Amino acid sequence: MFELVFFVTLPISLLLNPWFDYRIHALSDLGAIGANQAWIFNLGLILTGVFGIIFATRILIKLPTPMDTFGYGMLTGAIFYIFVGIFPDNAKFYLIPNKLTFHLFFTLTGSLIVSLFILLYALYWTWNKEWRKEGITLLVVGFTSPTVVLLFGPPSLTPIELVFSGIILLWSYLLIYHLCGSGKNEDNLGNS
Repeated sequence: MFELVFFVTLPISLLLNPWFDYRIHALSDLGAIGANQAWIFNLGLILTGVFGIIFATRILIKLPTPMDTFGYGMLTGAIFYIFVGIFPDNAKFYLIPNKLTFHLFFTLTGSLIVSLFILLYALYWTWNKEWRKEGITLLVVGFTSPTVVLLFGPPSLTPIELVFSGIILLWSYLLIYHLCGSGKNEDNLGNS
């Protein structure tokens, strides 16, 4: 649910801002001060964070140790998404004067934290026989997609941001599949 909110508000923001060029701009430009209806994009980020907190909380409750620990990374990332929506890209709120904005700090740090914890999930899953296929899938997609975009994509952040969002979506659906759809007893999810 949390990523779907983002994927609904993103096209609306793109339609309202025909000037946006994915080859030049970052997605955050849609929520910048001066963008048409910037509040839609920013509200999408905030709601994505709120639903991400709910999702992460459920992960912490449902998963056995050590997998539940990884839910804290998602929880932290979701909180950071909220702050990315609160502090627009071109707002003059600085963490370090004239160097690091709150927006950039929360964007980079949140992305790094979520990336690290998804990598930890993927590695843990590859070592667990019941999750091995999902772990390998996540590792392959997680490394090849950004590499292809970096090598052959335009020199902007938008393709990387979309690939990153897609990887988060893939990870969450693989997790949901095992918790709800696979028919496996959740007590066995952390055991190899």
